[in-house]
Amino acid sequence: MLIDLQYFKKIYSDNIEINTIGSSHDNRDIYEVILGKSNKNHVLIHAGIHGREYLTSLLIIKQIEYYLKNYENGKYYGIKYKELFNSVTFHLIPMVNPDGITISQIGVKGIKDEKLKDSIYECYYNDLNARYTCDRFKNYLRKWKANAVGVDLNRNFDAGWNEINQSKKCSFANYKGKCCNSEPESKALVNLVNKYNFIYTVSYHSSGNLIYWDYKDSLVKNECSKLADLISSVTGYTKEKSDSEYSEVIPGGFKDWATSKPNNPIPSVTIEVGLGKCPLKNSEFKYIWNDNYRVLAAIAYMLK
Repeated sequence: MLIDLQYFKKIYSDNIEINTIGSSHDNRDIYEVILGKSNKNHVLIHAGIHGREYLTSLLIIKQIEYYLKNYENGKYYGIKYKELFNSVTFHLIPMVNPDGITISQIGVKGIKDEKLKDSIYECYYNDLNARYTCDRFKNYLRKWKANAVGVDLNRNFDAGWNEINQSKKCSFANYKGKCCNSEPESKALVNLVNKYNFIYTVSYHSSGNLIYWDYKDSLVKNECSKLADLISSVTGYTKEKSDSEYSEVIPGGFKDWATSKPNNPIPSVTIEVGLGKCPLKNSEFKYIWNDNYRVLAAIAYMLK
């Protein structure tokens, strides 16, 4: 990812800005890529908040590359991307959880801090004792969703956080943390949202080929539904309410928080890409890409 971002900055410097918005427990930077030139229409798109969902990070990087490469001559409904991107500024976070992705892809040896390695082993023994897993350690790590201290970042936001009653201790998945927004990665997203007046947010997850748009405490249900309709029309994915049989019934997610903020709630959706079990097979990526490469253009076109 770092090599790709450095290449984009070198080749497409006029159309891209790259910042860091925070760092992980293992001191990995969390990168923000800015595309577009609007002063009022800011849209946040992020991926890789769960370690084992790393194909979503690849999707964001590929989207960035595609729009930079086709910036001058690419078109959506006859309008060049260059013109569309004058109406919107996209803030893309390819990898919210770099430690978790490292653990899922490489294992404990990918973590630099020895205390964090101990935390990962602690998670394993917690989950074995709670019968939350019966996997051998290597396969357990492949399924890792959390950050490096065993907090599930998409259970860590201030939206129904007190209602979450899943893992009681640090774990590979679903432990909400000691308090909401306790983790550096979730804080980085919250601080970014507080910095800009975002009009939409999109969270990429896997899997299911679904779009979740509702949350029981959402203050912008109609706007979320319309955004989901737009993305469904582009991707072909099924639009699902959060109380459906396929739903994210557990709160604490980024979308839940963004849509229920008392001040300036943001219309938001979660896009679940792919159909297999996580981590998805690399062979699924071509289908994920074909479904999703027009999402940014569709949002920009709507704001035109």
